[in-house]
Amino acid sequence: MKGNKIPVTKRTISRRNQTRGKQAILSLISKGKGPLSVANIEAGVKKEGLNQSTVYRIVNALLEEGMIREVMLSPKMRHFERTENGDHHHAVCTECGKIEELAGCVTEGIETKAMKNTSQFKTIDRHSLEFFGICKTCAR
Repeated sequence: MKGNKIPVTKRTISRRNQTRGKQAILSLISKGKGPLSVANIEAGVKKEGLNQSTVYRIVNALLEEGMIREVMLSPKMRHFERTENGDHHHAVCTECGKIEELAGCVTEGIETKAMKNTSQFKTIDRHSLEFFGICKTCAR
């Protein structure tokens, strides 16, 4: 081996791609104007050469690391956003799929109220709440 070069193996390349992929996906989600589906993420990082299975692996790793969270906007499609955006909710148009972020949490104290109404849970520490309706454009 010449000099101090580290031999490049398939595993080294995989780690390098994973890191580059993570950075690309986090950047895309951060710049997004709302939660992104896996299809949106895959299309947005296509130039990075990441295939669908790699995108899914990276998204799952980012979920486990707590860097992104899943937002339940549709029972048929998963959406993701950065956790650094703080606690907030979304309004979703059931006609065109438009998503609007609602600033802040409109349900302050809901976990405490939920605890008072349950007998089967020791703790409740988070919630998920999205609003569905028809946007002004579709209502015309």
